[in-house]
Amino acid sequence: MAEAFFELTPTDRQEALEIASQYLGRPADLLEKDAYVAWALSALERAPFGRHVVFKGGTSLSKAHRVIDRFSEDVDLTYDLRAFAPDVAGDGWPRSRSQAKAWTATIQARLGDWVIAEAVPWYRRMAETDGAPVRVEASVDVPRNSFDLLLHYGPTSPSASAYVAPTVKLEFGARGTGEPHAQHTISSDAADVPVLAAIAFPTATVSVLTAERTFWEKATAAHVYAHRTAFRGARGFARHWYDLARLHAAGIAERAIADRSLAQQVADWKTLFFREPGVDYADAVAGRLQVVPQGDALDALREDYAAMRVAGLFFGTAPTFERIMSVCAEIQGNANDSASGS
Repeated sequence: MAEAFFELTPTDRQEALEIASQYLGRPADLLEKDAYVAWALSALERAPFGRHVVFKGGTSLSKAHRVIDRFSEDVDLTYDLRAFAPDVAGDGWPRSRSQAKAWTATIQARLGDWVIAEAVPWYRRMAETDGAPVRVEASVDVPRNSFDLLLHYGPTSPSASAYVAPTVKLEFGARGTGEPHAQHTISSDAADVPVLAAIAFPTATVSVLTAERTFWEKATAAHVYAHRTAFRGARGFARHWYDLARLHAAGIAERAIADRSLAQQVADWKTLFFREPGVDYADAVAGRLQVVPQGDALDALREDYAAMRVAGLFFGTAPTFERIMSVCAEIQGNANDSASGS
């Protein structure tokens, strides 16, 4: 019978990760963090609230859809607002921006309390049950719309870069339905190493947002960034453009662009809940999408992408920054031509 990863001694865990590192050609510290990401999703699967939560974002593209060749460390989660606040949302959708603001105020006020009162105790219970050596804490900042659960672990492998910390962050939100989604099985990357077959690495089966929907969420996020005249530090933000290029290579971007209904759904949702000054999401999906930034914004992304490469976050040979922007320019043109009927 396979021995659970967390039942191993720290020394044995480190040895297993070093073997996996040599086999997969990836840093051992990233493989260790990946195992904790898989465990975090395993705990979610068993949670009483798990069936209402959808896994999304870049980490879902890596762990569920397998379309990006980079390490993605944060776990982006959407708690279906209809289940989270049925007295507010019911089965409907806000009819106006003002109603969406009222819903948001109520949901955000509750979400912080929920993370502290429900999510933290659950993860502490699962850590004890599974013997997972993690310290669980909440990181809630309502004014900043930040509702995170932090899983701190003592690394057995030294970090290859200060870019990656020994903490898995679960980012909760509740301003969406998480649709469309499907069930996917998530496994630890180290589980792919044949010689480690006697070790049971964490695994989970959870609801995951479709890759096509993720494409439009990332494309519109890039559109917002391209229209900013001032911006905060862009650490890790270059991942969105890399992901868009990979979605293009997998044929997912093409399918998403052809789905005009999905594009409009994302535009409507962001217009209601994520309004940005000077940005018209409906206009963006109607033929004026801009995903390639200019000037200082482009330079900041170039520097961030270089830092990600140095940190070893990409598997194999990563494309050049110029190549990524070339592909994103093609995506931008295809999306705008499709929307205008060209």
